Amino acid sequence: MVLDGLDQIPPRPAAAPAPPRPRPVPTARRDPRIRWEARRPPEARPAPRGPRPVGLGPTPRYSVPPRWGLVDVVTPAEEPRPSRTERLAGSLTPLLQATGSVLLVAAFAEAWIYALLIRNRTAPVGATTAGWAYAITWTLGVVSIVMVVASLLSFTEWLRRRRAEAFAEHDRLDPRPTWQLVVGCLVPVVNIVAPAVFLHELARCGHALPADRVMRVLRLWWAAWAALSALAIGTLVIRYASDSIQWGANAVLLTVVCDLAGAAFAVVSSRLLVRAFDPDARPEPSTRWLAA
Repeated sequence: MVLDGLDQIPPRPAAAPAPPRPRPVPTARRDPRIRWEARRPPEARPAPRGPRPVGLGPTPRYSVPPRWGLVDVVTPAEEPRPSRTERLAGSLTPLLQATGSVLLVAAFAEAWIYALLIRNRTAPVGATTAGWAYAITWTLGVVSIVMVVASLLSFTEWLRRRRAEAFAEHDRLDPRPTWQLVVGCLVPVVNIVAPAVFLHELARCGHALPADRVMRVLRLWWAAWAALSALAIGTLVIRYASDSIQWGANAVLLTVVCDLAGAAFAVVSSRLLVRAFDPDARPEPSTRWLAA
């Protein structure tokens, strides 16, 4: 009976295998100056890399330039807009060149009038031809006067700014107020002498060119300006005071000469004044000669 009961007892289940103990992680010798070190646990450490493949494969290529990536959109800073006076001073050169062109065309128109007067001595000139000739001549005369006044205004503002910059470089203020510059440059007869005086004061204040060279050029410029002013005054007097056909023709011929001289003076002044007193407008020499 006992043996039969023992036969009916179920067998005891086998014990579960014990989990493997983690391998000890080798640690480097600790520096005695270090109190503790932060290390990742074993399960957070990356798996060891396998052996590198022998062949690396073909080099990547792009059929078209890639468009991915960061794009730096640089917005240029907006420059402050120049004021009206700055634009007026900066337009001196184009105004003088435009004035020279208008005076040159006016000279050809006056020469046409003179040619018609010569022809009229032997044969009458048609009313239509004479009307068109006088209309074109008067229109160009008015445009020439407007351009000359605009050039004088631009020259006055340019001179004021250049004098202010030149005296400021020497920690000084311009001794002449603005109204003196305006009166000296815009009032007729006064502007024959005053601009030359103002430019001589600017030249003595200091600039990059040699003083003797600038003074010599300014004397020639003033002599040409005075001669041109005297020619213009004489032409106006003869033109409006002539009481005969011959003196009227002489006034037309003097007008042609005056317009040509004014055109040449305007073009030369547009280069001379800016190159002499504006350091930014003087080109740097491309060749440097050294003593061998």
